[in-house]
Amino acid sequence: MANGVDPVNWDWAYFKALFDLPIDTQTITFVQPPAKTYGDDPFNLEASATSGLPIIFSVVSGPASLVSENTLSCTGAGTVTVEASQPGGDGWMPATPVSRNIFVAKAVLTAKADDKTKVQGTSNPPLTVSYTGFVNGEDVSVIDSVPAASTTAEISSPANDYPIMLAGGADNNYSFNLQNGTLTVTAVGIRQQLSGMIMGDGLFLFALNGPAGSKWVIQYSSDLVSWTSIATYTVPASGSIPINDPITPGKSRCFYRAVPSSSSSEPVVLQPGPADGKDIWTTSIYSNSECSKPGPGGGLNNDELRVGGWADSYYSLLQFDLSGVPATASSAIMYLYCYSNNSGTGTPLLLDRITQDWDWRTSGTGCDRERLWWADKPETSQWRIDQLPTPDLNQWYTVDITDLYNAWKNGTYPNYGLQLRPVSNWNNYDLFYSSDYLGDPSLRPKLVVKP
Repeated sequence: MANGVDPVNWDWAYFKALFDLPIDTQTITFVQPPAKTYGDDPFNLEASATSGLPIIFSVVSGPASLVSENTLSCTGAGTVTVEASQPGGDGWMPATPVSRNIFVAKAVLTAKADDKTKVQGTSNPPLTVSYTGFVNGEDVSVIDSVPAASTTAEISSPANDYPIMLAGGADNNYSFNLQNGTLTVTAVGIRQQLSGMIMGDGLFLFALNGPAGSKWVIQYSSDLVSWTSIATYTVPASGSIPINDPITPGKSRCFYRAVPSSSSSEPVVLQPGPADGKDIWTTSIYSNSECSKPGPGGGLNNDELRVGGWADSYYSLLQFDLSGVPATASSAIMYLYCYSNNSGTGTPLLLDRITQDWDWRTSGTGCDRERLWWADKPETSQWRIDQLPTPDLNQWYTVDITDLYNAWKNGTYPNYGLQLRPVSNWNNYDLFYSSDYLGDPSLRPKLVVKP
């Protein structure tokens, strides 16, 4: 026994624990990292402990991650909080952790409105934006809200330069440097005029020439002082559209002019020709083809549209390009000129909405792309429950499609066009001119839309 302690009962584990207790404290020095910008390269964190033991870094909050023990990558803009700690050991107490805040600025993205040009009287081209300054291989798809482009130029704006202005734009990681562009409106050239004025069959007949897609209000006057609007016409891809105006009492002498259209209340007339028309007829049995194993069924892409049949069936399909026409119509009337009953009698018609894309010129099961084969007819849904009346021979036949037009324009249904079917097919035929008819272009199918 020594000092009153019995060595037999000495708790050596306790004695050892006493001598293993830490004997010193330590502190951490954490160098403040500089501010960063989103897209900067990963960087090293610098910190040390007075013990000389290794520092452990961790991301407490913010858009960042450690790519190695002391290398930090900022993955977004904002405030990042990083903590440096040392848990102790080898006779050292754990150090008090030290935190540092790192501000990560947004990367600057330059958004530039692309310069555009157009001809006076035409619709504005799509306004587009180009970007420079994306980082990390990103593109415009990552932007939360892209800037919007607008211009003061309208369809009827005179030749001049107009600003294309950018506004808005928001994103968590990018700030925006917005730069405007310029829309240059060029003057109407010599082709933008009325030509070929003649009189025939009680009509003033002439042509409107202009750039494809341009819209013009045709007006008439008897004294060159007071002008009356007839309708708004959209020039097709061919660059010319035929126009006819009835000769009525008081209009034995007329002056006509074409005025660039703005968003007016005048009717808009679509009357495509061979270059931009899409209409065709097809039949269920005879293929009208000289290639081998053609059938069964298939019409012709020619200057007529056939509906009817004689124990077989003839259908006609039409699709108007509705880009640039009024978003809502108070009236939308399709006009077809019935020129023949094919030695039979006429038939009432049924109106269908086409429900899928179709184009005989690019796809089909038959041996050529010159016709719509019967097997390739697109799917349809009957639009009008009631039947349409029998067309009168040598007269315009009108079909009111206002409800269908508005359903196309408001997105209820995609515009794949419409189909006409016969009610009777026992030597019953209605033959109309198609958009390929060259004998009198004013008799081609047309759609008259009133806003």
